[in-house]
Amino acid sequence: MSNNSKLWTLTGDGSWLAGQEFAVSASPIEIGRGNQCGIVIPGKHLSRKHAQLSVTEQGLHIKDLNSANGTFINGKAVTEGLLKNGDKLRLDVCSFIVSAPQGHTSQPSSEPKTKFRQGQAGSQENPAKRWKTKATSPGNRHPTTVGKGHSWTPWINAIILALTAALVVWLLAL
Repeated sequence: MSNNSKLWTLTGDGSWLAGQEFAVSASPIEIGRGNQCGIVIPGKHLSRKHAQLSVTEQGLHIKDLNSANGTFINGKAVTEGLLKNGDKLRLDVCSFIVSAPQGHTSQPSSEPKTKFRQGQAGSQENPAKRWKTKATSPGNRHPTTVGKGHSWTPWINAIILALTAALVVWLLAL
């Protein structure tokens, strides 16, 4: 838990962030990889300004700032929502456990009052999202787009074949 029990904290939950604590010391505060953010996470998967956090009486409000790889509360993609004590916040591949200040009475969200992104990926009415720009996470790349335009193998094979043929001709000429 954070040294200052009057602050909301985000505790890294997995990968290289495991156990690291980030206090929400101002309201509103931005989180992202850009140096201008109040909470800086130096990861290439986050947008420069990924999301904005604001402390309210009901909990910790989060608003996605049109990030490329999304904001998720308890596994659901959101544009904004209310975080409560014990909720799991994920910003693309970076995940955190939310801790309320000591004495705050909110419980983890079972059905958060959250605005979900239009068209959940994979639903029948909205097919899975296809990236228009280069995805930053290998897990976000669509399999039909990986490697297109980068076919070096035939050229390398042709060069090796030509060099081998030239070597054989040279050796036979000796």
